[in-house]
Amino acid sequence: MPAQDDITPAVLAKLTAGLKRVQVQNLISQSVQNDRPLTLKFLTARKKELIEAESGGLLEFVQSRFDLSMVAGNDAAKGKLKDAAAALRAGKTDVLPMGYVICGRWAPARLF
Repeated sequence: MPAQDDITPAVLAKLTAGLKRVQVQNLISQSVQNDRPLTLKFLTARKKELIEAESGGLLEFVQSRFDLSMVAGNDAAKGKLKDAAAALRAGKTDVLPMGYVICGRWAPARLF
C-alpha cells in the first residue's frame, strides 16, 4: 500500500477510528488501485465524505468563515478550543473531551 511517511499504521488507525472495516478496506483499495499515497489530506477528506453519506443527509461538515480571533473575551475558553484544534490536527484525539459547554454573555457585533 502506498503511504506517506507520516501515515504509520498507528496514525492510520487513529484517522480511520469510527469507520467500518469495509470502509477502511475501501480507502486502502482506492489508494492501491489509483497508485495514490495515503495522505492526511486524502484520509480526512474521505472520512468526512463517508460520515456525511452514512448520516443520510442529517449531518454536514461545514467550514466556518469565522475564527476565534473574532471572539472578544473568554480567553480561557478560547485557549482550550485552540489546544483542542491543535490536538485534532495532530491526530491526538485521545486527549480530547467528549465536548465543551461554554457559558457566558453573547452580544452580536454591530456593523457600521
